[in-house]
Amino acid sequence: MFEFKHSAARMVLVALAIVPMSMAHADLNDEAVDRCMLEVGEFGSAMVQTCIEQDVAAAKAVASYPRSARETVARCTDLHKPRGWSVVKMCVDREMEADAALDAYAKQNPAVVEKCLQLVGSQGAVKVKECVDREVSRQ
Repeated sequence: MFEFKHSAARMVLVALAIVPMSMAHADLNDEAVDRCMLEVGEFGSAMVQTCIEQDVAAAKAVASYPRSARETVARCTDLHKPRGWSVVKMCVDREMEADAALDAYAKQNPAVVEKCLQLVGSQGAVKVKECVDREVSRQ
């Protein structure tokens, strides 16, 4: 039992030491360290450092998205924040790509897009795009 506590404490100290203080706010770093230690701590400090760096970079990227993406960012954050900012960023990126595809689809098949918006619109653009793709393939 003592070895586990000692090893875990050592890993936390190593992780804290490898996170540059200028990377982001302390809250973000603390959050990333905690999550990464739990998720990949058993694989060593290099893996923890990589996880932290990716999480902090993803958080900064999400914060820099345009105002038009605020609703998508909020929804993805609510859904995926416990899994880390990298997952939130991936969600936002996929939603933005799907939005762009839906704009093109709306010009070609406005009725299908409207139908899918009614059916699954509350689930986000990715689900709407999947619905449109299914409907179009059936035609």
